[in-house]
Amino acid sequence: MSGKTTVLAFDFGASSGRAVKAVYDGAALSYEEVHRFENCPREKDGRLRWDFSALMDEVRTGLGKAGAVDSIGFDTWGVDFGLLGKNGTLLEDPVHYRDGRTAGMVEQALRTMDARTLYGATGNQIMAINTLFQLLAVKEQAPEVWRRAKRLLFMPDLFIHALCGAQVCERTIASTSQMQDARTGAWDRDVLAAYRIPERLFAPSVPSGTGGCA
Repeated sequence: MSGKTTVLAFDFGASSGRAVKAVYDGAALSYEEVHRFENCPREKDGRLRWDFSALMDEVRTGLGKAGAVDSIGFDTWGVDFGLLGKNGTLLEDPVHYRDGRTAGMVEQALRTMDARTLYGATGNQIMAINTLFQLLAVKEQAPEVWRRAKRLLFMPDLFIHALCGAQVCERTIASTSQMQDARTGAWDRDVLAAYRIPERLFAPSVPSGTGGCA
């Protein structure tokens, strides 16, 4: 390989985030942290939420500090997501996995599909924070949001969408959802059908490092 490749990686932890600029010259990788910021969820409309607009401001600050780059990547914890309306706008700030809206949802869901079957299909440890149970909470507690939702984007993909409008679903982040077939990597249609979640809600699936802005 000739020349250099420069990548800016954003890493979002539970309470902080950082932007790291990495340069690969064909033989060695060097990197530096160019920006660090707080990731503070906030209470809004009775829920603990990601402060998405504030975090996008931090992303733009990181981009400005990094200068020219060849590629941008986002890493966050799994399970959390944003819901977009028909015009691609975010319907509400994403709810944080530490919010209590999924209390009792696991027990309710297992009346429809037992734990052995659900785990066998998806390979996910059954936890109340998983995307499946969060979606069931949306359906039950926020039916108007559910009615208006046309697309679900997991958090890394939501940041990409906010930058350039792309709507994709990176496969490894989707694997935290409790809805992906552990064997094929496709959405498990039996799970979706059991909980009446339309497959059209999900963006086209892409391998790591291949989706997003051109």
